[in-house]
Amino acid sequence: MCNSEISLSSEKEGISKCPKLKRKKDRQSFTVYDGNGKVTINPGKKIKIPTLGTFRLWESIPYTTASQTFSISRTGEKWFVSFGIEAEELPVHPLLDERQYETFGIDVGVKQFASIANQKKGENEILSLPDSIKLEQLNQAKFQWRNRNKQLGGKGKPPSKNAIKYYKKLAKYHGRVTNVRRDFIEKTTTLLVGKVKHVCLESLNVKGMMKNGKLAASIARQGFYQFRQRLTTKIVSSGGTVVLADQWFPSSKTCHSCGYIHQELKLKDRTGELSSLWNENRPGLECGIGVISVWGS
Repeated sequence: MCNSEISLSSEKEGISKCPKLKRKKDRQSFTVYDGNGKVTINPGKKIKIPTLGTFRLWESIPYTTASQTFSISRTGEKWFVSFGIEAEELPVHPLLDERQYETFGIDVGVKQFASIANQKKGENEILSLPDSIKLEQLNQAKFQWRNRNKQLGGKGKPPSKNAIKYYKKLAKYHGRVTNVRRDFIEKTTTLLVGKVKHVCLESLNVKGMMKNGKLAASIARQGFYQFRQRLTTKIVSSGGTVVLADQWFPSSKTCHSCGYIHQELKLKDRTGELSSLWNENRPGLECGIGVISVWGS
């Protein structure tokens, strides 16, 4: 079944809205489906795609396989091909019982990427995005500022030849930031999966948070959805579980010891009247453990 058929069937079932045609400024990709059956893919640095021909690859294919669906995408000036193969369901990870911790509560944020609360130790681990992401975005902003006077096109005016070169270089900057973020998320989620069996996460209204113009750039830099998606996939495939707390759950206002909810606590206030409820030095710890105590029990 192709993507258009899936989208139309999802609309009829009320799962999603009516599909829209892809625009040129969206992710540039298309899918090739061979209706005659599966195509054999041989190991090496060449691949034969139905209706398109044979192409050379930068990374070699390690073994012989077969596929019927090929997706071709472009990021900057680089082209990528991906294909699906049939595989058996992965068994439960044999080392699941040997993992060090039972449950983690993870609270993502803007100031730091994530606060990981360990209920067993009663400690909090802070994860921050690598400084290279901010450096790459700074270089990108400088590059855009230096080319601000080019005829970039729009309102009936075609872009100049230098503007076309500028767009190609700008796509490389965006691709570099994306790769650095993806590398950080993949390594972080793999490290967490090797330590813990069960995870509690908060579901955030990222679309609503992006409406704040002062925080939109910082929120977009974090990659909350990608982090939750990769962590959920890896933990569930290894036999663990992931619990999503409601986005309106007052984790920052709830005491992890007695369950008391401080209704008067505001966002700017990071401490409460009782020292047992909030720790002045580590404000994110109680938030993460609050998620564990209610949703991870």
